[in-house]
Amino acid sequence: MRLPFSFALLGLLAAVPAVAHDFWIDLPRHRLAAPAALDARFVIGDPATAEPWETTWQRIVALRRHGPDGVHDLLAAVRLSTATTPGGATVPAGVPGTSVIAFESNHAAIELPAGEFTTYAQDEGLALPLALRKQAGTEAAPGREIYSRRAKALIQIGPNPTADALRPVGHTLEIVPLANPYALPAGRPLVVRIHYHGQPLAGATVSLESLDNPRLPGTALITNARGEASFPIEKTGRWKLNCVWSAPITDPRADYETIFSSLTFGY
Repeated sequence: MRLPFSFALLGLLAAVPAVAHDFWIDLPRHRLAAPAALDARFVIGDPATAEPWETTWQRIVALRRHGPDGVHDLLAAVRLSTATTPGGATVPAGVPGTSVIAFESNHAAIELPAGEFTTYAQDEGLALPLALRKQAGTEAAPGREIYSRRAKALIQIGPNPTADALRPVGHTLEIVPLANPYALPAGRPLVVRIHYHGQPLAGATVSLESLDNPRLPGTALITNARGEASFPIEKTGRWKLNCVWSAPITDPRADYETIFSSLTFGY
């Protein structure tokens, strides 16, 4: 069951969160003059306190490159975490044009005491579970959820952007630019649409943060009825867009499914 858009929107407007559990693909650079391999890191947290994500086979569903030359499986490029070395991947950047590196994780289950779950849901902007628990009178019950992560990173090789950046890759929750950031004229806002199970998602909070200057305040917007949000953006440095969504499910492990989604790109 999903609350009406207006009800969910009121809850989101009450407190736009400072998200603390973002996950993203961190690249040293996003623009290349010619094809070359890039060292990708999987990180979690926020730009100011990012930490390596523990990379194990049990946690990874897929790592792929979508580009002008098709879709390529990159699981062979994954480096697992060790006691002394963070995990990540050595990503072959492909052919000239715009490529999308796309990651999916497995589900993990958590159960938190009522107070901790409320704090967590407020911090992450999970208005729907909070509203449903209040509506059902279950605010004092432990909070049970399964969660997973989706991440995309854009790579531009050579001078000519391609439409690959605009094509959804099929993630359950996905941030899709409506214009290629590398073709965006200076001063033009970047408009993105949030897809949830392939459909535009209204009432979702989307945040934009600088990865190079974490002291800069981020911008958080709520998607409109078309699932869109429009961000003014400077065409310098590296940037991260993030969105989190949670919905009720019927599952013996949990009452809600939460998905974290990100998109990184840079100039």
